[in-house]
Amino acid sequence: MYTYKYVEVPLGYEINKNDSHSVAIQSYEQVINKYANDGWEYVGTDQLESMYKQGCLASIIHSIPIMGVILEKGNEHKLIKLLVFRKTA
Repeated sequence: MYTYKYVEVPLGYEINKNDSHSVAIQSYEQVINKYANDGWEYVGTDQLESMYKQGCLASIIHSIPIMGVILEKGNEHKLIKLLVFRKTA
């Protein structure tokens, strides 16, 4: 039986024109090695989409035109990239 750990990492890395893409790769390596040193085995990557949905007060707020503009949050989606680790429970 295993215990799993999910670690959020950036979807991508912005590099300077003088940098090599290895800079982005090294960032992942650092995370993987850090958890490996703590006994976690790297399993792979995964992506998860999370969504913030407006509450019930949103319709009331949006019925007042200026309040809807000032307090507009809307439904927010976020795509999350995860590194997956496991170790024996």
